[in-house]
Amino acid sequence: MNVFIDTNIYLTFFHMSHDDLEELNKVFVLQKNNNITLWMPDQVVDEFRRNRETKLADAIKRFSEEKFNNQIPQMVKEYPEYENLRNAKKDFETAKNAVLTKLKKDIGSKSLKADQLVSSIMLQAKRVTASAKTLAAAKTRFDRGNPPGKNRSYGDAISWECLLSDVPNGEDLFLITDDSDYFSPLNQDQLNGFLAEEWETKKSAKLFVYRRLSQFLTNKFPLAKLASELEKEVQIKNLAESRSFARTHEVISELTKFADFTPPQVNDIVGAYISNSQVRWIICDQDVKVFAHFLLDKYSTIIDDEHAEKFQEFIRQCEDADEEVPF
Repeated sequence: MNVFIDTNIYLTFFHMSHDDLEELNKVFVLQKNNNITLWMPDQVVDEFRRNRETKLADAIKRFSEEKFNNQIPQMVKEYPEYENLRNAKKDFETAKNAVLTKLKKDIGSKSLKADQLVSSIMLQAKRVTASAKTLAAAKTRFDRGNPPGKNRSYGDAISWECLLSDVPNGEDLFLITDDSDYFSPLNQDQLNGFLAEEWETKKSAKLFVYRRLSQFLTNKFPLAKLASELEKEVQIKNLAESRSFARTHEVISELTKFADFTPPQVNDIVGAYISNSQVRWIICDQDVKVFAHFLLDKYSTIIDDEHAEKFQEFIRQCEDADEEVPF
């Protein structure tokens, strides 16, 4: 799945974002497990680095100016709770100043959680460097007034031309951006018709757009609310789709790192043991067998009846085989 996340989306995590940092964490998990190919034009990296401090400065300014409401009616002062209100105001200012001190230190050292996640995502992304041909095409695009591009800047046009140049033909692209240029003037929730037609014509594929990272993740990966759950779902899917013994051992190793699973997850894993020959044929291998015993011992009461008997039978066959081995 080809994905492009615009600079403005990364920058929201350094300002007043509607999305939680958990959404960035999910992107990292999807990248790590090769569920998405994240395209990263150098233009996006440069724009992020250029605008990070500006966004942070504005966010700090707004937070610093945040005040505990001083407008308390005179008659309230006659009630005993008034003293609690005064103390709450002092506590608010103390806590705010403490947070600001830590925040400024972490900003300077680029050790914010958002910094760490964005850095990891960029390192794993498929970087695209604009060639002289791409830069020329971007300038022509802008000069002709074709989207995306505005404010006498070629930046959006460069990123778009990079995507046109490097994303393989015949493959869909999912855009996450809050840039109005990518949306229809008739309906700001729909893709710009010019860009949709251009992608379909030049790439023989479809283009999709989302305003927020959470919207994209909810639509394409709806089961996981947390990054840790998403990683479980990804590995369970990898087990079900494993096409080699080596891949099965690799996925089992990842699954054993999790302490618990939901009932649907347990049944999906057991289902993979039963239906995927690349798992079933090596169920007697030590790691695959140990994980099967873990599932049976911990979750025997929640394994579906249709799977339980076969699963137990496969495990018994391994135990019988072990007993027959001569010493």
